[in-house]
Amino acid sequence: MRYVGNVTSEFVLTARQRNWLIAFAAIWFCGWLIATAPARIFVGLVHKMIPALQLDSVEGSLWQGSARQAFVQTGGRTIALGRVDWRFYGWSLLLLHPTAHVGTSWGDQIVDTNVRLSPLGSVSLRDTRAVFPVALLQLWAPLPARGNIGINLQSAMLVDAGLRAVEGAVDWQGAQWQWGERWLALGDYRVALDSASDDLLKGEISGGTDLAASGTFTLGFSARTYQVDTKIAASRTLPKEFRDSLVFLLGAKPQQQTSVDAGAGAPVQLLVQRQGKW
Repeated sequence: MRYVGNVTSEFVLTARQRNWLIAFAAIWFCGWLIATAPARIFVGLVHKMIPALQLDSVEGSLWQGSARQAFVQTGGRTIALGRVDWRFYGWSLLLLHPTAHVGTSWGDQIVDTNVRLSPLGSVSLRDTRAVFPVALLQLWAPLPARGNIGINLQSAMLVDAGLRAVEGAVDWQGAQWQWGERWLALGDYRVALDSASDDLLKGEISGGTDLAASGTFTLGFSARTYQVDTKIAASRTLPKEFRDSLVFLLGAKPQQQTSVDAGAGAPVQLLVQRQGKW
């Protein structure tokens, strides 16, 4: 800018200043486009990662939005997830690890987690909480059971559609089992999960009232092996036919009891020791 006396002359930009201004405008325009990117871009990214997931009635933006309805197609069946909300953290792109907080709700069925994608293709889950009815599992296995499954994971990793590095717990709350026309109340169960390594998962089983359980199991992911070592205490208030069926249902072995432990009303002791491939 040039001055003549007290009069200001016209404003003149140098070539370098013009280049900087154009670059700034281009960066600002790109940033504006990204900041206002519609939610359908997020939907497209999710669909590429999870083709079975369908999001409908989408609102908001790429960075924060929601879908009023979500469905997962699996095995020819449709599972409703209800409303889905997400918040995408833009700073995670600078670290090349895109991260988002995702939550779903469908009545009492909920999922809440932080998802992080690795450049190598793995998916990390942090602070994951989920609750769903046992009846949902009947889509894959005809289990005559009731109650809710609660999942609380501090961390987990998905590699090639398989779980790795799991730490947390899974609960079966208000467990019931159908026997004839009766529903037997069994209590609450917990499986505490801890990965000894990326390829080995250990679990500690506990809980139950009329059908108490305590023990451990291990899963080997690469070799697809499992091993279970658990003690079962079946209350004599349970139907005798049901107690006897546990030998076949669980592959349990009756344990020899002392005269004190085998007194009137004492639980029937069983041992489950199995190993093999899955």
